[in-house]
Amino acid sequence: EFRKVISPDLAYSLEDREMNMQRVAQVCKIINDHESFAIAAVMSPTRSSREFARRCIHRIIEVYTKCSLDVLEKRDVKGHYKNFREGKMKHLIGKDLRYDEPDNPDLVLETDKLSVEECARRILEKLQPYLSSLSL
Repeated sequence: EFRKVISPDLAYSLEDREMNMQRVAQVCKIINDHESFAIAAVMSPTRSSREFARRCIHRIIEVYTKCSLDVLEKRDVKGHYKNFREGKMKHLIGKDLRYDEPDNPDLVLETDKLSVEECARRILEKLQPYLSSLSL
């Protein structure tokens, strides 16, 4: 949805992905600055894009959802990996675009080994100090 509304001018090259990540970080910063929380589920393939987000947003939790490429291909509901294999698509992270594994994420979730429920539990646990500081 973000790409449709905020970044319709961008494609999926590494440079365009970097620009999209910067836009995501800027929007999250605005939300954060208004004492709210933003959860952004984005493919952030480069260290520089994650470093930009950390500089931009003063309260940030980086969650690395780690998964083997084999499992990702099996979960591919949009058919990106199939289209890539058939030459119908390019600019796919882990194939013809690099992915810089995070150096020091706040949380690592091995989604090919953990259940969805366990991943959610760990995220909520990590968020707890922030949530308890809210005046609801």
